[in-house]
Amino acid sequence: MSKNFNETPYLVIVAVVAVVAIVTLLMNNVSLDGAPIYDQSITPTALCDVTNENLDMYTKGWILEGRTLREDTCFGDNLHQWTCDATLGAREMPLIRCEFGCENGACLRQETYR
Repeated sequence: MSKNFNETPYLVIVAVVAVVAIVTLLMNNVSLDGAPIYDQSITPTALCDVTNENLDMYTKGWILEGRTLREDTCFGDNLHQWTCDATLGAREMPLIRCEFGCENGACLRQETYR
């Protein structure tokens, strides 16, 4: 009888720890099979804010990805634009050669005298 009496406190401790672990898992939205729970309120398109969705080369655009601002910029007569992919987030576009030059993040529409 003393053998069962000595084992009882250990069983109670194991049961309490198991209950606390299960309650903690459930309160933290962790499934018991180990797979992450998908929050359907977050959509992939919420990754970026885009001002120039059509990638108009004559309009300066920018995207905001989280707290990172990425603006269209000029490299000589080449335009570097950004877009936002629905699943990958910010994406650089290939350089565009501007026929009449590039200024302030957009291609010029006609020749200017510099």
